[in-house]
Amino acid sequence: MKKIQDPTKPRLSNSPNGAQRSSKDSPASTPVTARRGDRLLPFVEILEITTLTEGSIRWLRHKGEGPRIFRLHSRLVAWESDVISWIEEQARQDELARA
Repeated sequence: MKKIQDPTKPRLSNSPNGAQRSSKDSPASTPVTARRGDRLLPFVEILEITTLTEGSIRWLRHKGEGPRIFRLHSRLVAWESDVISWIEEQARQDELARA
């Protein structure tokens, strides 16, 4: 007879080191805070706003130096406010370098 899991209890899974983890501990089940007044930009719009080439944005993302871009299913996206903040930070750094 198959045991039925109680939906009110977290599922436990075995990790490779033998410890048990709750499915509630996984990043996929972590709640995401909604960003009011902000929108997700597809990769093409990130390129338009920054005026950088696709290769430049991908290289900056690889190095961890560009705007915070993340994968949403199979698409690269970024919060509009993160892209604008990154551009403003680049402008501040340029002003400091010239001073």
